[in-house]
Order: sequence, then C-alpha cells, then structure tokens
Amino acid sequence: ALGAGIAGAQNYPAKPVRVVIPWPPGGANDIVGRIVAQKMAEQLGQQFIIDNRGGANGTIGTDYVAKAAPDGMTLLFSGNNIVMNTGLYRLPYDMVRDFAPIGMIAFSPNVLWVGPNEPYRNLADLVAAARAKPGELGYATTGNGGNGHFGGETLKRALGIDMTHVPYRGTAPALQDVLAGRVPLFMQTIVGGIAPYRNGQVRPLVAFGRERVPEIPDTPTLAELGFDVPDSGTWYGVLAPAATPPAALRSVRRLRPQGKVA
Repeated sequence: ALGAGIAGAQNYPAKPVRVVIPWPPGGANDIVGRIVAQKMAEQLGQQFIIDNRGGANGTIGTDYVAKAAPDGMTLLFSGNNIVMNTGLYRLPYDMVRDFAPIGMIAFSPNVLWVGPNEPYRNLADLVAAARAKPGELGYATTGNGGNGHFGGETLKRALGIDMTHVPYRGTAPALQDVLAGRVPLFMQTIVGGIAPYRNGQVRPLVAFGRERVPEIPDTPTLAELGFDVPDSGTWYGVLAPAATPPAALRSVRRLRPQGKVA
C-alpha cells in the first residue's frame, strides 16, 4: 500500500482530479495508478478519477495531458516508457518543455515468466531450448519499445540466444496468449505478473536486478547466476502539464510511498 503525508495547499484540489493512465485497464501501470489515486483521494479529500487512454506505447494519453489546462486538475500517471519513447518515436510533445515532474512513486523489476504448461524449470532449460531452435521461442510483452521489450532483448544478448519478440497492446491480451500456450514466455514486471502467479497461471523463471524479489523469494536473479545484465523494470511516477501552479504540485509531492505495491 502507499501512504501519504498531511496535505498542504488547502485550496487544492477544489474539484475532482483526472488521473490519466496512458495504458489499458488491467496492466501494471493501471494497478499501481489506481492504488496511488485512492491514496491521493484519501489524503487530499477529493476524488482522483482514473482515465485510461491507452495506445501507441503510452503516447496517446501522454499527449492528452501535455495539452491539458495547467490547473492541476489533470495529472499523468505513467511508467518510464514515456522517457524511452523520446528515443524511439517522433512525439507530438516535448517531455522537458511540456511537463512538470511531481515525483517517482515506486519501482517494479522485470521478471521472465513461463506459461503453466511449459517444460522450462530454470534458466538452463530455457537456454538449451533456445539454442536448439533459434528464433522459435517467443516472449510476449506489452508492446514494442517498452520495458518488457528492452528486458527481453537485453536477456537475449546476455545469454547469447535468439528468441522472437511478440508485442501486445497491454498485459491482459499478452497473458491470454501465454495461458493458451500460443506464446511460451512473458516478460513483465513483478506488479503485472504477481496476480497470475498467485493464481497458478504463470511461473517465474528469473528476475532482473541485484537482489531477489521478496514476492518470489525462490526465484534467482540474473546477477546471482553470473550474468552482468543492467537492472530492468519500470519506475512509476506522476507528472502534470507544464505551468501547473506550484501549490498544486507541492500538495501532490507530499505523497510518500510507504511499503510495497505488489
């Protein structure tokens, strides 16, 4: 859960605030964003209404906020894909010029998950299968250029194997094909994968980062297996349109994470 400090700037917010999540419902960004919006509402005494505007790897919803009135009534909750997009696409907005960053809320490391009926029980099994059939194993992600895609390609390079990236438009459709056996692997953060894991729908194979993930303590990290792979995952943060009043920004910045989001 996330907690918050005592809110300042008593005049803000005077009416419900729109929190735009530039991804479809049900994914990791949506899960964390709804927790954050709920805590904002509790501590600031006003409704914070989720508005999912998915598409184009987060670009559509992000552009909506960039062009919104800078009155503090429209906020953006997103992951670090919005920064990665600046190097991948020609964007209709400028991340530096058009936004006032409020703060980072949480970080969720990438995990390589396998479908329920797949034979791979450890990373060595996967490497052997990938080398036996180069390019035939597919890994699902929530889209081209996202954190899952970055994590998958980093993993391929580190292990010296070839796998095929299979992009989807969100966590839900990717997970459906993994559960159906159409794609054997799923590169997703711990936030996006923990619910299906607890339901027995996927298994964690290996985690990114330097330390084991508390929610899956028996899953080794790439670092402890001897692979020097950069940390990979998603940070989540809140931004507002540029020129948003400082009092509104200060009110939201007083929110502080307390505990875990998974």
